[in-house]
Amino acid sequence: MVLTELSESRLLSPRLLPYEIASIARKKIKSHPDARRAIEVSLAEALAMPIALVDVNYFDVVRLSSQSNLSTYDASYLWLAVRLDVPIVTLDRRLMTAAGRLSAF
Repeated sequence: MVLTELSESRLLSPRLLPYEIASIARKKIKSHPDARRAIEVSLAEALAMPIALVDVNYFDVVRLSSQSNLSTYDASYLWLAVRLDVPIVTLDRRLMTAAGRLSAF
């Protein structure tokens, strides 16, 4: 998907996304304490993005995680894409590979 197409798309994510973003910010602050303010600004911007947070079926996510050998966190993104029959947008190679291998869930 080209970035311009993405900017015109409705973005959806499992409800865990804000926690994952906050966890990344925490790790960055720990590694770069001098950049704390900039990281916090980036955190605020990321959390303000217009992304609809969606519930997932945890039982299906556990099954999909086992099938795909992904963490349950990553499997929740894949489950959502499969469930809604929409493309998955990620920079995570393992997740993208799993999405490509998945025929039907």
